[in-house]
Parts: sequence; structure tokens; C-alpha cells
Amino acid sequence: MGLIAKNNGGDFELPPAGNHVARCCRVIDLGTQDVEWQGKVKRQAKVMITWELVDEKMSDGRPFTISRTITNSLAQNGNLRPMLESWRGKAFTEQDLEGWDLRKVLNAPCMVNVVHEKSKDGSKTYANVSSVASLPKGMKASELTNEQIAYSVEDGKSKTFLEFSDYLRDKIARCHEWSDAKDETPEPRAELPPGADEDDNIPF
Repeated sequence: MGLIAKNNGGDFELPPAGNHVARCCRVIDLGTQDVEWQGKVKRQAKVMITWELVDEKMSDGRPFTISRTITNSLAQNGNLRPMLESWRGKAFTEQDLEGWDLRKVLNAPCMVNVVHEKSKDGSKTYANVSSVASLPKGMKASELTNEQIAYSVEDGKSKTFLEFSDYLRDKIARCHEWSDAKDETPEPRAELPPGADEDDNIPF
């Protein structure tokens, strides 16, 4: 399918909770992943979308970023379609639903709502994206600081792939598009990074 859509400890600065002006800086195809739910494992196409909170800076001066991993499907009962429609400020047409290129969201401005959530044992706090919406009329978003990156598993172990974190490379390497191939051998599982999430006026 590619990019066509039919905290665990350590010192880590959490993006502040609340609504923030943002722009999308990365769209990363994670391929078809095994997902366990209520004791059952099923295969789902996944994509990771990353936003830069353009007006919120970390202590080192860099802008905060936050990511959401979501099922890569425009099914009506999924999470991606309502998120994108809220972001666009309009519904998808039947033609859109036949295949919509997710790279269109790169650099697109929006409002991102960040929530802080505790781990089950209460020992850790994570920052997650609860919703994405179009900018209010007349509001402008600052330009991106981070590089715009789009990646599809069909790109293989490209220069872009090799620059990803150990965790992200490992995640992609375990997709069925690669692990089912005879010439691909997944590497040892990397540790989940802090804050990683495991699910005119129209910007795109």
C-alpha cells in the first residue's frame, strides 16, 4: 500500500498538553504489521505521521515534535479518515477514497491537540495526539524547522531509512512486506522510545 491510503524512562521532554499550531514534517510507511488485540493477532497496514509544534520549543531551542501511529486505511470506521477530514476541513469524495496520497499532508498546517496520559502502573507519562483539526480562519503557521520526510517500505533500505532511529528501522524491518521475503532477516527488537504511540483555507 505504501503511502497511498485506501515514554519509557530516561530524560525526555514531553510536548506540553493542549492545542498547538503545527505542521506535518514526516509521513513514514511502516508496512503491514502484526497487531495484538484482545488476545488475537491480525495484520494491519500502519503509517506514522509526525508533526512539528512550530511555536513550542524544547530547552535546547528546537521545536517539539510528536508522532502518531495509525492504521493506513480510509475505511469509514477507522481513525485515519476522520482525522484527515478534520484536518482538511472537508470530507473525502468517492474518487479520493479510491486512493489518496498521504504525502499531501507534508508541510500542511493544522491544530494538534496533545494529551498527557499515564502508563497503567502510573510510573510514566506519555504525550499523545488526541485530535487534529484545520487552522481557524485567518490563523497562520510558522514555517517548518525540521526536514520534510516521506518514506515507503517500497523504498527499501534507502539513505532515508538508514538515518532513522534504531527503533523505527526495527519496526519497519518487521513488516510483512520485508519479513516474508526470503532475502530479508529482521534484526533484534529495539527499545520503544519515550512517547511512542502504538495506534484557499484547505491545506491539502
